Amino acid sequence: MEIGQQIREARKKKGLTQAVVAQRAKIAVNSLRLYEAGKRQPHLEQIRRIALAIGVTVSDLVGSDFWSTLPESEKKAALAANPYKDLINSLFDQLNDEGQSKAVERVEELTEIPKYKK
Repeated sequence: MEIGQQIREARKKKGLTQAVVAQRAKIAVNSLRLYEAGKRQPHLEQIRRIALAIGVTVSDLVGSDFWSTLPESEKKAALAANPYKDLINSLFDQLNDEGQSKAVERVEELTEIPKYKK
């Protein structure tokens, strides 16, 4: 399956619009439309940002052939990324001081619940 189709399926599975994903990924909506339509191929950085915006990994969006075309250093960096941490950081940065304080409180609450501990 092409990367554009993977992006579209992952986005729809999460119930997100193209506008929301584009805003979160800080790319133009038209670029996302072109990627999904297979008319343009995103670079690794765009793929990483789109994956982050959707809440999936880069590997979820690309096929195995994609990795063989990348230099080893780029491959390692992409695979090491944690989409949850990146997404939390991205969302956290959108909050004002009060919102950031509340977000920290909520995360602290989650760490107190055994079900969610490592």
